[in-house]
Amino acid sequence: MERRLDRLTRLVQRLSDQSHRGTPIIVEGRKDEESLRKLGMDGPILCLKAEGKGFFEFLEGIDSNRKIIILTDFDKEGKKLAKMLLNELSKRRIKVDDSIRKQIEGLIRQDIHTVQELRDWIEGMQTRVRTAEENVGPQAA
Repeated sequence: MERRLDRLTRLVQRLSDQSHRGTPIIVEGRKDEESLRKLGMDGPILCLKAEGKGFFEFLEGIDSNRKIIILTDFDKEGKKLAKMLLNELSKRRIKVDDSIRKQIEGLIRQDIHTVQELRDWIEGMQTRVRTAEENVGPQAA
C-alpha cells in the first residue's frame, strides 16, 4: 500500500511539475480541474466537456506548438475519450502525453474511476499508511 501511494505521489508531482512549466492538461470537467488544482496543478487545465463546445470545436482551440497531457477519467468513457484525443491531436501534429494517465490508472486499479476522486483517494491512502505505521509502533525500528 505504501509503495503504491509513493508511486502515485511521484506521478502527481511529475504532473504538477509539467503543469507548472505551462504544459496544458486536458480533463473532462470542472470537478476534475478542481481536484487537480487542489493537488497543486497551477498551469493551464482544459476542460473538454465544460466549455459547451463540441469535440472538434474544442480541439480547434488547442495551440499546436505545445505538448498536451491527456488526463481523462479511468472509466470506459474516459478511456474512449483519451483514445480519440490522442488520435485527433496526433493527426494535427500535436505532441500528446497520455503516459501519466495510463500509469495512474494502473496504480488505482478499480478503486476510483474519475480524476475528481484522485485527491480524496490519495488523502485516504495517506491516512491508512500513517495509521498502519502508528499501529506497528516502535517494534518496527
